[in-house]
Amino acid sequence: MTDCNSPAATTPSCPTGVNEAPRPLRILIVCTTFPPRGGSGIQRVYYQAELLAAAGHDVWVVTEDASGSWVTDDSFKPVHVHSDRIKRIPSRLTPLHRARRRIGKYWAAARLYPDDHACWRAGAFQEAARIAAAVDVVLVSVGSPSALEVAYRLKQKSPTLSLVIDVRDLWVGNPVRFGGRGRLQPMRALRDRINERRWFSGADGIINVSKNHSEVLQDRYSETPKERFHVIQNGFDEARFANAVPHRNDKSGLLIRYLGFLLPEQRSEVFFNALKEVADSDIAGGQDIRCEFYGGNPKFIEREARKAGVYDLVETHGYVEHDKAISLMMGADVLLLFWTNDPGCMCGKFYEYLRSGSYILAFDQNNSDAREVLEASSRGEWVPINNKEAQVAKLRELIELRRSGTPIQSDNLPEITEFSRQSQIEHLASILAATTTANALV
Repeated sequence: MTDCNSPAATTPSCPTGVNEAPRPLRILIVCTTFPPRGGSGIQRVYYQAELLAAAGHDVWVVTEDASGSWVTDDSFKPVHVHSDRIKRIPSRLTPLHRARRRIGKYWAAARLYPDDHACWRAGAFQEAARIAAAVDVVLVSVGSPSALEVAYRLKQKSPTLSLVIDVRDLWVGNPVRFGGRGRLQPMRALRDRINERRWFSGADGIINVSKNHSEVLQDRYSETPKERFHVIQNGFDEARFANAVPHRNDKSGLLIRYLGFLLPEQRSEVFFNALKEVADSDIAGGQDIRCEFYGGNPKFIEREARKAGVYDLVETHGYVEHDKAISLMMGADVLLLFWTNDPGCMCGKFYEYLRSGSYILAFDQNNSDAREVLEASSRGEWVPINNKEAQVAKLRELIELRRSGTPIQSDNLPEITEFSRQSQIEHLASILAATTTANALV
C-alpha cells in the first residue's frame, strides 16, 4: 500500500511530477456526481478530472445529467476538460422504477432499487463503452453502486482495460461498508457486499482516502495483491486559498463556525449543551461567543439549538458556494469538526480547515486517522464527543484567549503542502500509469 502523503513520497510509485509518465494517459472517469452539482464529494472527482487534464492527459467523464441537482456550485466549473468530453446521461424513470420507489423505503432500497442512478446505468454503460475503446484506464469514483456496476461491466467487456476504483469518503452514499457507519438495512448490506466482491476482484488498483479503510479492504479481500491498494487523502486547492479574503461578518467575541452537513450521528447535542453551560455560568459568556453553521440540514441544527436553549447564540445558513466557504473558514476564530464514529472517515473539508489556519476544535468518535493528521499539523485539538465537561473547559479557555487578545492559533505552523490537490494528482497519475503498464505486459 502506498501513501502519497508519507515521507517516502519520492519513491517510484510517488513521482515528483506528472510529466514523468512515459506518455499522456487516456483516462475515462465514471462518476455519478460532477459539477455543476454542488455538495459532498464533488471536489475529489472535480480535481481528478481538471488537474489530470491540466497536466496533459486526455480525460473523458461520463456522469449524471445534473440539471435536477439539489444544489449547484458555480465555484467548480470545468476548464481543462472540454465540455464535449463530459457526457451527461439523464436518469429516466420508467414506470417500473417509479413503482419500485413507491413500494417502501427499506424494501425498495434493499432488494429492488440499488440507488438513485439505477436507471442511469444502461445509458452510462453504452456511452462509456464507446469511449473506452480509445482509452487506457477507467477511473471510477465511488458514490453509488451504479457507478461501480458500469465500470465492472466495462472491465468484463475489455479485460485488458485498466480499472482503478477510487473509494471516496463515506459522505457520498458510498456503498462500501466499513465498521463505524452503516444503515439498518441488512438485505441491502448483504447485497452490496456480494456485489462489492465482484467489483473489487477485477480492479487493477484500489484507492482509498485513509490508511484504516485501505487496511480494512486488504483484510477483506486478501486474495488481491497488496500492491494494488493505495492511499490518496483528500486535500485543498492552494490557488483558492491564496486568492481568498477572510470574512468575519463584523462579529465581536469568539467566532465559531461549522461548514458542511450535520447529522444526528455526529452527536452535536453534546456541544450545544456545553455551549449552554458556558453561557449560563458566565454572565458575559453569551455575549462573547457566537456560532455560525453553513451547509445542509439547517433545520436539524435549529432544532438542536432550541432544545439546548442556545438558539440565540446560533445562526444557521444554507449551502454557500465554495469560494465563499473558504473565506468563511479563514475568517473564523474556531472551526468545529463534528464527525461520525468511523475511524477512517476523511472528508475533504478537514484538509481545507487545516489550510485555513483557523483553530480546529474537533470532536473525537474514534477517528484515529484524522486525529493523527490533526496532531501532526498542530492546528487544533480533539475533545471526546461524550465529554461535556471537557468541551465546557475548552470553550471557556478559548473565550478567555479571545478576551485577552492572545492569539488562539500559533503563527509558526508546520507545512502541509503534501495535502494540496496538485501534489496528490501526481500520485494518482503514477498509479494510473502503473496499471496501464502492467496490463500492457500481460
